[in-house]
Amino acid sequence: MYNADPERIRPLSPRAYIGYGLLYLIPVFGLICAIGFAVKARNFNLRSYTRAFLISYAALAVLACAAALILFSRGQLVDVIRRIPHAFKVLFP
Repeated sequence: MYNADPERIRPLSPRAYIGYGLLYLIPVFGLICAIGFAVKARNFNLRSYTRAFLISYAALAVLACAAALILFSRGQLVDVIRRIPHAFKVLFP
């Protein structure tokens, strides 16, 4: 019978999932950590969670690029960018 190392298959606690999720949201440092954990983590659950996070991050980046291309092709991207400061003034007076 196959005996796996208990450390490799130990489930992550909800606190760990929240902590890793918050860590991955830090702009550059989080992405570097996520790539490192996806490749080098010994815990199978952490590695799987990190890979799922990276896949969703990549899908979101593709959708953002597609939206930018659509707006750019319609000539609306410049208008959207110009309206951003006004939106902040309205939201945060």
